[in-house]
Amino acid sequence: MRFEWFISLRYFKRRGNFFLSMVTLIAILGVAVGVMTVLVVLAVMNGFDKELEEKITGNLSPLIVEKYGGIENYNELIPQIEKIERVESATPFIQGQALLQYGEQISGTSIIGVDVSRYTIKGIKYGRNDLGEKVRIERGKRVEVNGIVLGRELARRVGVTVGARVKCISGAFSKNSGGLSPSLVEYEVRGIFVSGMYEIDNSLGYISLSSAQELFKTGNSVNGIEVKPDNIYIAGELARKIERVLGPSFIATSWMERHRNLFSALRLEKTTMFVILTMIVLVAAFNITSILIMVVMGKTKDIGILKSIGVSSYGIMGIFILEGILIGLSGILLGAGGGFLLCSLLQKYPIIQLPQEIYFLNRLPVEMSAGDFVSISAFAFLMSLLATLYPAWRAAHLHPVEALRYE
Repeated sequence: MRFEWFISLRYFKRRGNFFLSMVTLIAILGVAVGVMTVLVVLAVMNGFDKELEEKITGNLSPLIVEKYGGIENYNELIPQIEKIERVESATPFIQGQALLQYGEQISGTSIIGVDVSRYTIKGIKYGRNDLGEKVRIERGKRVEVNGIVLGRELARRVGVTVGARVKCISGAFSKNSGGLSPSLVEYEVRGIFVSGMYEIDNSLGYISLSSAQELFKTGNSVNGIEVKPDNIYIAGELARKIERVLGPSFIATSWMERHRNLFSALRLEKTTMFVILTMIVLVAAFNITSILIMVVMGKTKDIGILKSIGVSSYGIMGIFILEGILIGLSGILLGAGGGFLLCSLLQKYPIIQLPQEIYFLNRLPVEMSAGDFVSISAFAFLMSLLATLYPAWRAAHLHPVEALRYE
């Protein structure tokens, strides 16, 4: 073992000076708290990003192709779109606003009509995924009833369960009459879904495409075509490719473009939190500087003796730089371990509950990233190293005669 390591380890493990030992422990804890705080906050921000991405793309369209006035030849366009590389599937849809009535309860809702042969509703909690028309005999009469699947919060707000009959009222614009033409269609609640995102569960209902055409009086046209790519993160690139294939009259928008403001705000918040919280690491680095200055003042005689027996200035610098590195590494390892443990607990147990109506989610999401652990640890190590330079330089420039004059 080189003598610099030997001496720095002895200073690091000092047992004779209780005050310096406590100050060193505080410095280690300062670095640990700083590293752990930054790691946990970044993991939570990553979790929010991932949860929102999954819930938005899970229940809403990752990529939408639209045309002003609606799309009538969608059956011809869908095969063209599905031939494009990295497109998994394409399905037509109709979306509009309607009033949902059950008894005396009336609530505004967003209705999406989907092709039941191509589209599968995710997250069915109660009932089944069934939007088709069924024939029933009621009071001796033949009754045709379409199915509807509602979000859990919407169903709870209106007071319906699986099997209940609800009415949808739409004041849609009719192409035939050229004005608003209210329509009323009765549906049977066949299923209730849970997306995990409050805004979706509280405002969305699914019906069949043919029933939506009747409800919103769109004739044979649809509002748009939902395209599912094999990777949601290429949706923007794929949108431009679809526009080139279909022509300038069609507009393709990805989920990232439709929710640009939300994700931009999250990225800005993540960056701001990172900058603010790294100040804790900087404060801990200043603690290392102050500790090493006190050590240099307390070890003036030792430094004088070492220099008088031939230890170079670089050797003296190495001793105190290594001691500062030991303090920094101890804090980094403790903070990284504590951050990993706390994030693991938050992932496994719903310790912190969130109000869904405000935060979209019902628990604190956590997504750990190896890159964050490496970058934060490297930053903390760099700050710890820089904090040692001035005290080590002061120690190296002590003259042995001056150091030993009063000893």
